[in-house]
Amino acid sequence: GKWFMATWFSDGCHSLDEMTATETAEGLRLEETEGNLFGDYLLLQGSDSLVFCSDNGSRYQAEKLSA
Repeated sequence: GKWFMATWFSDGCHSLDEMTATETAEGLRLEETEGNLFGDYLLLQGSDSLVFCSDNGSRYQAEKLSA
């Protein structure tokens, strides 16, 4: 019942953040439980569309990779 985001950086560092999930008309909004200084959040639309969003209106949809 919990959501987590694992982030891996090119220098080998990584983080694991618990996320708060909120159902919206656009999809499942995922925000860092401990907060985010930049207002960034993720929007999961369906089972295979992930959009990186910012409170200033910026959006980037991740490309789906083939196996």
